[in-house]
Amino acid sequence: MGTLWSQESTPEERLPVEGSRPWAVARRVLTAILILGLLLCFSVLLFYNFQNCGPRPCETSVCLDLRDHYLASGNTSVAPCTDFFSFACGRAKETNNSFQELATKNKNRLRRILEVQNSWHPGSGEEKAFQFYNSCMDTLAIEAAGTGPLRQVIEELGGWRISGKWTSLNFNRTLRLLMSQYGHFPFFRAYLGPHPASPHTPVI
Repeated sequence: MGTLWSQESTPEERLPVEGSRPWAVARRVLTAILILGLLLCFSVLLFYNFQNCGPRPCETSVCLDLRDHYLASGNTSVAPCTDFFSFACGRAKETNNSFQELATKNKNRLRRILEVQNSWHPGSGEEKAFQFYNSCMDTLAIEAAGTGPLRQVIEELGGWRISGKWTSLNFNRTLRLLMSQYGHFPFFRAYLGPHPASPHTPVI
């Protein structure tokens, strides 16, 4: 009896000891499970981001009209790798000047925006455009003013010899009035644009 009792081991003794072969195998299995779990969580997170955080297709009426217009302008029978211009704009000549058509549509949209009464911020570009458009469309006020505003401009610039009211003003003063008060330079216009040979280089 004493011999049998001494050969039996307690539950603590039957557990794998750190550094033994069973303990090393268990540690590798737990590490593999942890890595696989992290990879799975990372994959689910990436899938969620791509599904919900990416740009969504535009399905408004304006986007659909533009899509139909561009599809009608292209020629899908041409291979894009062979002739991309024909693929994208092959049928544009069949339409009535597609660029002019787009310009007309943009002007119509701009007119609809300017004709809507909105509370623009005082001094903003939107308010200035709105006031300028309304001043041009107020035909009653234009007819009531008659030629008075035009005569005032002519007199400020020295008059008109044909009308009999002409004074020889200083050339520099007249030029200064044209540029400061009316935003016009009569000789040439200067603007900043890309160089023809090097588009990344701005030139005047």
